[in-house]
Amino acid sequence: MMHDLSLVNVDATTAPLRNVAMAVSALTRAMERPIHLPGMVVLYGPSGYGKSSAASHAAVKHRAYYIEVKSAWTRRHFALAILRSMGIEPGRTVPEMVDQIAEQLVKSGRPLIIDEMDHVVDRSMVHLVADIYNSSSAAILLIGEERLPQKLKRWERFDGRILDWVGAVPCDLRDAAHLRAL
Repeated sequence: MMHDLSLVNVDATTAPLRNVAMAVSALTRAMERPIHLPGMVVLYGPSGYGKSSAASHAAVKHRAYYIEVKSAWTRRHFALAILRSMGIEPGRTVPEMVDQIAEQLVKSGRPLIIDEMDHVVDRSMVHLVADIYNSSSAAILLIGEERLPQKLKRWERFDGRILDWVGAVPCDLRDAAHLRAL
């Protein structure tokens, strides 16, 4: 499968790699989808494939709100981190914060990227992401390890809101040549 590397504006820090093009393309599809289609996309693959770097580039390209989840985060800290990325003073309760997040996504029209989604799944916080999505219909890019699709299948209602599953690919010779140039 060919990936549209023209989606990657090359600068001094980003090589036009296939995984970067795939992340940008996936988020673009979610943002430009017809409203009747689901709006979450998942980029998954083994550690070291450059998913976070690709997501970072997609965040800059689309002016996305971006968080990288930590394993110790609670529901409250998760919501606080998103609101911080939005520059919004948080409400007092998690439900208030989820409403604030959804409202800002609707108002801004900007997407949300959640990196290290495996931690969200492992801490049973998937419903928070579903609540944000259900209240906003915003494009959301979820980044995680290679088993993330199987982990998310556990939540059928959540799984049905995924527009696309994008598997990260290992570096090939063209990618390696671009990386070498950096």
